Amino acid sequence: MAKKKRSRIGYGVKPPYINLKESLEILRRIYDDAGGTVSNDQLSRIVGNTVGSSSFGLKIQALKNYGLVAQDDSGRITLSDLGRRIAAPIDTEQRSAAIKEAFLKLATHKTLFDIWAGRILPAEEFFLNTIRERCDIPSELTKRWRESFMESGRAAGLFQERPDGKIQLRLEPDEETIVAPQNDEAPAAAQSPIPARRAAPAMPLPLSDVERFQIPLTSEGKVGVIELPKGWTQPDVKKMIHVIEAMFLWNDGSRPT
Repeated sequence: MAKKKRSRIGYGVKPPYINLKESLEILRRIYDDAGGTVSNDQLSRIVGNTVGSSSFGLKIQALKNYGLVAQDDSGRITLSDLGRRIAAPIDTEQRSAAIKEAFLKLATHKTLFDIWAGRILPAEEFFLNTIRERCDIPSELTKRWRESFMESGRAAGLFQERPDGKIQLRLEPDEETIVAPQNDEAPAAAQSPIPARRAAPAMPLPLSDVERFQIPLTSEGKVGVIELPKGWTQPDVKKMIHVIEAMFLWNDGSRPT
């Protein structure tokens, strides 16, 4: 009886050789060390692989997969428009949007994002089943694709860690959790935070989506009540505290004790 031939895994089915976080670090080096354009020899020194090695070629392909670079006929690598919006953005919003765009360049990432955006990510078993059935990925590659999605999504600031240990997929990146390349030689003024724009008034949440807490205020028995959206993380609460402090002008110029 003839042995059954193993089917070959087609091009584009495997996840990139390096995840988005590693690709962003290479992107930063290409921009900082060479102004955005490098020869093969220069890139070899940046990525730590010889030009003729398979790892070198796979890393270049990963950068292309994320839409970060282009390669001309001579082999020189140049940052794409998307790559430059990440390496040299005009503000944090442009950078976070560009990193999300790079994350979604991979069809598998985009399919999973479209399924779960705004929702809690499922347990591993159902995660892998979804990759196999909805993304048409062979079973032997589903775990690698899950790792790619998780590592790259975290670098893109798209995950919210909930108090119950579950992970919610954000619709938009959280700028504070993005693992973004920074230009170490940029002037201090260029790296200072950009003033936040005034947010539109928030719509009240349904009672089923909030948690109510009682807070003792004085020894006379006064009690305050505060409502928070369910699933808020500690960083979310800290942000709210800073906003509340900024809203009040204390008569004596100091914070209350």
